[in-house]
Amino acid sequence: MSEFRRILPMDDIELRKLGTTFQVGEDLYTVSVDQIKERIDILQAELVRLATALDKKKQGLSSAETFFRNK
Repeated sequence: MSEFRRILPMDDIELRKLGTTFQVGEDLYTVSVDQIKERIDILQAELVRLATALDKKKQGLSSAETFFRNK
C-alpha cells in the first residue's frame, strides 16, 4: 500500500539542492526505502511548484489574449 505524506513546501533553492542528490531514471536497486520516500517528497514538491508556475503562465496568457482581442 502506498504511503501518503503531507507535501512540505520547499523553496526553489532548497529543491535545487535536494534534487541534485539523485537523478531521474537512476537504478533504484541500491536505494533504501527512506531514500525513496525522500525522493518522492522532493518530486511531489517539484510538481506543486510546476503546477503553480503553469497556472501563473496560463493566467498571463489569458490576460494577454483578452487584451489583444479587445483592441
